[in-house]
Amino acid sequence: MAIVVVIVVVVLEVAVVVAVVVVLVVVVVIVVVIVVVVVVDVVVVVVIVVVIVVVVIVVVVAVVVILVVVVVVVVVLVVVVVVVVVMTDVNDYDDDDDDDDDDVDDYDDDDHDDDDDDDDDDDVVVVVVVVVVVVVVMTVREDVNDDDDDDDEEEEEEEDEDFEYKLTLLVGQVISAASHGVRNGVIYNMLRGGAVIVTRLSN
Repeated sequence: MAIVVVIVVVVLEVAVVVAVVVVLVVVVVIVVVIVVVVVVDVVVVVVIVVVIVVVVIVVVVAVVVILVVVVVVVVVLVVVVVVVVVMTDVNDYDDDDDDDDDDVDDYDDDDHDDDDDDDDDDDVVVVVVVVVVVVVVMTVREDVNDDDDDDDEEEEEEEDEDFEYKLTLLVGQVISAASHGVRNGVIYNMLRGGAVIVTRLSN
């Protein structure tokens, strides 16, 4: 596109120069014809021709200078446009890369979210398992405590019964010893009864 613009500008400038030269040549020819027809003096004709040629040269040089300036300006503008376009493309490419990076970051965030969800699920499972284990342990412990309490109660009942039995037997022995003491002598039976009591208590 930039090359096309430069070519068009150059063609237009060349066309302008050619048109100016043609117009000046036509004017010179007309003036020379008029002078030759009206004034027959050769010196006057030469002066007029020289002046016209100088004017033509000045005009052509001016047009060429203008052409060069215009071409330089157009080239600079084209370079600026190309640089801007290239930078825009580069920025667009960078933006695309940034968008891709953002997509990757979003994907990573989604993965992290999934991992967090998995971790949360694992935590929930662990909590449930711990609760179940605690409940089972408490239940078993209560059952064991209940069994221990039952065993303790049975042992206490057996000890009470054994104590009552020994106490009853001891009372009977004391009564028997007392009756023997009454019949056979107080001191002997007291010693015997004491020995019996000590023997029973030791058993």
